[in-house]
Amino acid sequence: MLEDIIRCNQERRKADAKRFKESDDNLCMLCHAYGEDKRSLFISCFYAVEEAVPEAIDLFDCGKHLSDRGYYLRICKSCRARFLGMLREWRNECVSLRDLPKDHDGIIEGKDPDRNIPVRVNGITVMMTKDEYDLYSEAMEQGRA
Repeated sequence: MLEDIIRCNQERRKADAKRFKESDDNLCMLCHAYGEDKRSLFISCFYAVEEAVPEAIDLFDCGKHLSDRGYYLRICKSCRARFLGMLREWRNECVSLRDLPKDHDGIIEGKDPDRNIPVRVNGITVMMTKDEYDLYSEAMEQGRA
């Protein structure tokens, strides 16, 4: 099993290196707007970003000067603006949690006995109720989560 995970990771990184080499700097990797003046977005957060953004290229095998950069997307100004807007929303949501008691991972404390199904979501374990899990599973199957 571990060997399979390592092999799949190596294959994905090799494919990403090829995608990076063959990428068109004038194409937005997300909305496919085509033309000059695109922006490079680098994400480095010690997480498999391709789980959330399949278009993101893992830079591990893309050259020594890039291997420590994490993930890469070439995006248009409109996609960048949407990204920055969502960063603002994320920041505001996080700041609103400052006064709530949390554990070391930022999970809000307080046990709900109905939330007894552990689910890995974006790199963290989230406890869900049966109904929440069913909705989450359905969304995952339809590519909405």
